[in-house]
Amino acid sequence: MKIDIQTVGFSAREDLLEYAQKKIDGLTKYYDRITGVDLYLKLVQDEQEENKEVQVKIHLPGPTLFAQHQSDNFHESLNEVMDKIIKQLKKKNELEKEKR
Repeated sequence: MKIDIQTVGFSAREDLLEYAQKKIDGLTKYYDRITGVDLYLKLVQDEQEENKEVQVKIHLPGPTLFAQHQSDNFHESLNEVMDKIIKQLKKKNELEKEKR
């Protein structure tokens, strides 16, 4: 699985990147045919307090999955995005089992 983590508008600390990597690695237990992950950590330049946005694209055989969340810290945004992606992966897994 190819993993690409990009930061936009800031330089991420090593602990945030390690946390993101750990979360991404955990996705394979929900769907084992993930071919790639693109994770974007963005610092949105506006006057809102909730200016930390996380977007993730999951590349699979077939359609690409996408989720995003914006909050006041990256860990919370990352957790929310991963919850959304896990739901999508579980649904995809169930649909594939029904087709068999």
